[in-house]
Amino acid sequence: MSIEEIRMRKNQINADVDKIMSEALAGRDEAKRVAGIMHNTRDILNDLDSEFERQTSLNWLDVKFLFLAVALQCARQYILTNDAFRLTSTEGDNLVKRVVPKNWQDILISSVPYDATTRANPDMESTGLSGFTHRYRTLGHDPIMGWIFGPMNILSEFIDKI
Repeated sequence: MSIEEIRMRKNQINADVDKIMSEALAGRDEAKRVAGIMHNTRDILNDLDSEFERQTSLNWLDVKFLFLAVALQCARQYILTNDAFRLTSTEGDNLVKRVVPKNWQDILISSVPYDATTRANPDMESTGLSGFTHRYRTLGHDPIMGWIFGPMNILSEFIDKI
C-alpha cells in the first residue's frame, strides 16, 4: 500500500469517526432533553391543561361531559348498528311519498277533494259531508284553527270532521 493510499484511508477513517462522534453527541443531547421533559412532565401537563382551559373556556367538568358524550355516541353506533333499523330503497321511497305532499300542479289545479261537490278522483271514499254542511263541521273552516287545519287538509287529502 502506498503512502498516499494510507493517507486517504486515514482521512476516511477520521471523517467516519467525526460523523459517529457528532451522532453520538446529538443522541446524548436528545437523551438529556427527553430526561428533562420526563423530569418536568407534571409541570408541563399542568401548563398544557391551564392553557387549554384558557383558550377553550372549558373546565375539567366540561371535558368529562364531552368525553362521556363521545363515549355514549360510540356505544350507540356500536350497539345500534343493525340491519333491522335500515330501510331498503323501496321502503324509503314509500315513506317519503307518505310524508312529502303532492305535486304543486295537483294542489293548484285540482279541486279540494272534500270541498267540491264533484271530485277529481271518483274512487275516493265519501266524507259524508256536503257542500252545505262541511263549513261548520270541519276545523279547516274555523276562523282561527282554519289557518292550520285548512292547508293541512288540502295537502293531506284528509278531512277532520267534528
